Amino acid sequence: MNSPSKKRFEWALSFVAGVALTAAVFGVALFTLNAGDKPAEFELSDELEAELASVQASTLKVDESKPTDGSLDTVDSLQDLSRFKSKFARSAALHSLLARSDENTLLDLIAESEEIALPSRQTAWQEAIFQRYATINPERAISRAELFPSDDQGVLMGAIFGEWSHSDLDGAVGRAMVLDESLRVAAMRGILNSRDDLSENLRRQIAKQLGNEQVAVELFAQATLNETIDNPEATWNALTSDEIDDIGQTATLVQVAQSWVDQSGFEVLPLMSESLPNWQTRMTILGSVIHRAALTDPQGAFNHAASLGDNGEGYILSSLVRTWADSEPMAALESVRTLEQNRFSRELADTVIRIWASNDPYAVLDRLETLPEDLRARGRERAVVSLAGSSPEEAARLLADIESGESRREVGWAVASSWAEQDVHGALNWVLNSPQARDMQRDLLSVVLRELAQVDPQLALDTALNQPLSENQTGLEVTVIGELTRRNLSQAIELLSKVRDGRTKLRAYSEVGSALVYSGDRDRALKLAQDFSEPSRTNYYNDILNAWLRSDPEDLVDSLPDLPSEQVKSRAALVVAISTRWNRSLDEEQLAYAKSFLSEEDARHLEQRTSGSRNWRRR
Repeated sequence: MNSPSKKRFEWALSFVAGVALTAAVFGVALFTLNAGDKPAEFELSDELEAELASVQASTLKVDESKPTDGSLDTVDSLQDLSRFKSKFARSAALHSLLARSDENTLLDLIAESEEIALPSRQTAWQEAIFQRYATINPERAISRAELFPSDDQGVLMGAIFGEWSHSDLDGAVGRAMVLDESLRVAAMRGILNSRDDLSENLRRQIAKQLGNEQVAVELFAQATLNETIDNPEATWNALTSDEIDDIGQTATLVQVAQSWVDQSGFEVLPLMSESLPNWQTRMTILGSVIHRAALTDPQGAFNHAASLGDNGEGYILSSLVRTWADSEPMAALESVRTLEQNRFSRELADTVIRIWASNDPYAVLDRLETLPEDLRARGRERAVVSLAGSSPEEAARLLADIESGESRREVGWAVASSWAEQDVHGALNWVLNSPQARDMQRDLLSVVLRELAQVDPQLALDTALNQPLSENQTGLEVTVIGELTRRNLSQAIELLSKVRDGRTKLRAYSEVGSALVYSGDRDRALKLAQDFSEPSRTNYYNDILNAWLRSDPEDLVDSLPDLPSEQVKSRAALVVAISTRWNRSLDEEQLAYAKSFLSEEDARHLEQRTSGSRNWRRR
């Protein structure tokens, strides 16, 4: 296998030869043009002419009253820099201008820089301006940089603090300490990058003082990487045997690992795996390397990932298969089927089918007969679910081909959900009248009614009321009321009187009462209990008080004396006391106060629950 250095040398020779050939061809073309025989292919299209005119119009206009000899002392503004044709000349002129600029001039230049059309030029010139500003008054430079959009402030802070650190390192570090975290990191990077004359130890101390030593570690690791990338194995061994936690230099290890695989092939993967004891780091690095390899050699990457065994087979193979399934699903599926057939390999096969169906459901349906027999039903199901997103009516017709009860419900739900989002009345008609939906009509109707309640609440409620109820069922009007509590609570309250009695009424009232509690209207929520007799009233109070506890436990405790009856006070106190197993927002004094409202019966009930919990924990 050729070494990277040899490859780079060969590439360089090819590049030089290509440049020479291009120059020769271009030279002939120029000669032909100069001779006046301009070929048609060198003419700019109308679109390119318009683009060129737009670019020229967007650049800073040159002050033609100024000399055009390119002398540095004639540059008084950023506009004047446009007279210089080369990047080097513009840079020299800019620094000459900045060197003789005072603070007021710098402020003018900053304002002028905000009109520069080219992003790269704007960023570079603004960095230079703020570097100069930092030499005059770094504090005011910081204040001016903070007026820029937040996305641009980091670059400017790096420039300011990098320059400031040369004249007053202690002052720059001290000022960086009081910046917000994101700007503090930007300032730190500016200092560490600018002061590479300092020892590594001192720069790490600076980073530690600024609260993020990891930034320094990454910078040093990158510097080391740049110097030693020609020997990735040695670099890898040095990084994995140093005192720095591997997880702290993951990005660097990924780069080294990729270079090592490029140089030596997949055979080095087991060596990498063995030298990374931390599972998270190992999976991240090896997964990244194999994911990259999967783009060019997925079969080779798969074979070597499968050979890793317990050191990473699951995580890495899953990542690789997801990538491979995007481009070559059949090849990925065939390789997955070569693995030992177990739960994991079946999950991988399902992953391929799911991704393939999501990308091209028609292709999956067309090739069902070529799939292994045990995957055909799953392939059809996933393809129809995918179709439901774009063509719910077509997916509804294909539902007849889905035989499994569980799969039918999944596909039916996907069809109803997608169809209702696109055409809720069409979806409602399908659910109510299609033979294919009849065996799961109630479940699918619940999906459609949520969407219908948003556009036609009355029709949604009437449809729900028309559905028959078995003895232990809850009416679908609860679905409508529940959806309305999140969108139009007043209308939900108005419709309460129309819901059916029994469990349906209790559930609907609890939906509204809980919504009132969360909105802060606790008194109105409590008054709704008057529409019930016992034992439904107590059940309603339990629902409301639990919602109150979740919403604001301290307010519930404080409101105990104001609750409408002794029974409700005791019930609320019991809800608070029972919650101590998971609720840590109340202190012992508040809990003791709440328990003082317990009736004797509820106190005994609490003791029985507590005793039962203790016995359970002992067992």
